[in-house]
Amino acid sequence: MEKHDGRTADTERGSCQIRNADELGSGTRNLFKYTMLYSDRKPEMYEDDIFKITVPLDENYSTDFGTPLPSEKSDVPPAPPVPDTSDLSENQRAILELIKADTAITQQEVADKTGLSRRAVQNNIGALQKSGLLKREGSKRDGRWVVTG
Repeated sequence: MEKHDGRTADTERGSCQIRNADELGSGTRNLFKYTMLYSDRKPEMYEDDIFKITVPLDENYSTDFGTPLPSEKSDVPPAPPVPDTSDLSENQRAILELIKADTAITQQEVADKTGLSRRAVQNNIGALQKSGLLKREGSKRDGRWVVTG
């Protein structure tokens, strides 16, 4: 047998195999530990020509059941949530209708058509923007309103 630093090659190989087995053992412990996140059953192990582990999944236990894997995700972004319009004031509804009819309308024009003060129009538009129902695209002078809800 070949000697290297006082140890035989077989001893070195055995030491390497023990380290590998130790790493495999910790993986197996983690497998048992984390399987409970996905199922109420322990993983099933089969040892034949090939060592095989089956992790039983249960949709009632899995926290990510039905979530596509990163490779399955679509390039199409998900649709934004529909904002809630049930608690809008009468003034906010009127402002939205005016903006839908003319996306280039100014706050002063909205004030003139609704009879509200310009400050009241600003406050209502701010609330509509905060709720996600309205956004502004472009500059203050040349921009447009976009009704999102």
